[in-house]
Amino acid sequence: MVKFRETDREIEPIGYTLEEIAVALRIHPETARKMLTNGELPGRKIGREWRISPKAVEAWLDNYSSQA
Repeated sequence: MVKFRETDREIEPIGYTLEEIAVALRIHPETARKMLTNGELPGRKIGREWRISPKAVEAWLDNYSSQA
């Protein structure tokens, strides 16, 4: 969790980073980057960083496992 400096409120991260999703899926970060770039894996680029929504990953995994 991240804390604001002005207050003691905690906020949840917006989504997974490329590195976090690579670890979770047990794939190399470069493979995750290619999948995000090709649109195989849902995500958004914010500045130079990729962000992947937890809900989007769940939906993608559900769809991926039903195709296998």
